[in-house]
Amino acid sequence: MNIRQIDKKDIPAVALLHKQSFDKTHFTAFFSTELLSRYIKVLIDYNPYSYLAEEGDRILGYLIGGNKTGAALDNFSKNNYLKIILTLLLHPGFILEKIQSVLLKINKVKISEVEYKIYIIASLPEAQGKGIGRALMNTFENELRIKGIKEYGLSVREQNNNAISFYENNNFIRINKIHKSLYYKKIL
Repeated sequence: MNIRQIDKKDIPAVALLHKQSFDKTHFTAFFSTELLSRYIKVLIDYNPYSYLAEEGDRILGYLIGGNKTGAALDNFSKNNYLKIILTLLLHPGFILEKIQSVLLKINKVKISEVEYKIYIIASLPEAQGKGIGRALMNTFENELRIKGIKEYGLSVREQNNNAISFYENNNFIRINKIHKSLYYKKIL
């Protein structure tokens, strides 16, 4: 298995992997491939840590992390708001969640003091449990250590038991719960 930086040419394949990896509890799973590709591109443009795991020419997993995700999401939303609204109207189960998210932002609720975060980590369903997530996290953590960063965080849906178990087995500490998400941090 090879871990390398995500290149712009990888974005369509990463978008496809994203659709295969995330179930229908994730709003982005309902994005068109074009909108999802834009989303991933903006996240990569704003965040310095974007890696993929590959074997031969097959992408097995990816990770996007950094400290500019909020700015990336603001940019993406501003430039794609009509498509986002249309997706929300077609999948109204996410409307309350998105309203809650906006209210947290308006009220400047601090979810976590941790500056650096993994925003997305995913692997193909059939490749899970084979060390791909761990290898991606090791690469991310090594880069943070080189830069003198001592901790990072992430969030996970509270019903995602496999991911929660993975994080807790990898020394993450639960620090918060807001709505349907659990927030974790890891000390390096």
